[in-house]
Amino acid sequence: MDWSLEKIGLTIEIVKNLYDLTGQWAGNLINLDTNMETLKRKTEQLKGRETDINEDVNYKVQRSRKRRRADVELWQEDVRRIANDVQTLERQVQEVSWMNVYKRAKLGNRVVETIQEVGKQYENGEFSNRLLLDDPTCGHAIPTVESLAETTSVRNKEKIWNFLMDDAVRKIGVWGMGGVGKTTIMKHINNQLLDETCNFSDVVWVTVSKTLEIKNLQRQIAKKLNLNLSDNKDELRTASEIHNLLSQKKRYVLILDDLWKAFPLEEVGIPEPTRDNGCKLV
Repeated sequence: MDWSLEKIGLTIEIVKNLYDLTGQWAGNLINLDTNMETLKRKTEQLKGRETDINEDVNYKVQRSRKRRRADVELWQEDVRRIANDVQTLERQVQEVSWMNVYKRAKLGNRVVETIQEVGKQYENGEFSNRLLLDDPTCGHAIPTVESLAETTSVRNKEKIWNFLMDDAVRKIGVWGMGGVGKTTIMKHINNQLLDETCNFSDVVWVTVSKTLEIKNLQRQIAKKLNLNLSDNKDELRTASEIHNLLSQKKRYVLILDDLWKAFPLEEVGIPEPTRDNGCKLV
């Protein structure tokens, strides 16, 4: 007797669950078009949040020595994926026949599930002030015990600084006889760039030396950029990797100290400084 009652209770529970499931499917079927409009509206809100965050990140990255957090980048990829899925889903809803009840019901379920996913991603976009991280390749202060007490040195430093702050100037040459203080001035410039300005995302200092060797210069630049180079890479491939990495950066300053002769930038992999990329070569 107890077994029969238990069996009846189990049967009632199964029927109830099937009834709830059927009712849910029926509701999703009936409300398919309405839910699709809700999904489109919520997707636009999600895309709007992603656009705002992307503009905010780009603005801050260009004016600071920081980089986009990995979880922010992954969230943006999820938003773009969902936006594409919603477009596909909308097209399928528009194309499905009213007579195909089963397929419309399945689409109705997908629309409801996607609405929930969009809502979750919208909440996940609450990054507050956790959008950026410090960039470890932004540059390093260079110790210097020498002060710029001489009027000429101070004046030359001010000229170089003004050129760096001028968007119309892209390459700056500091030349003169050995021992007149060129390196000392540039050390102060390097440190001041790191301390006082957000105009540049990276400040890279490389000592070239009198005997210029392209491969050695490439290795020094790669080391400053935390770019791993294996011994078997030729100069052309190395130049390509350096060029790609530098091209991804925004408004960097590359300082080549102790440079004695000219060399083609493309052989090393240094992109040509332009007004558009805002980079400087000293």
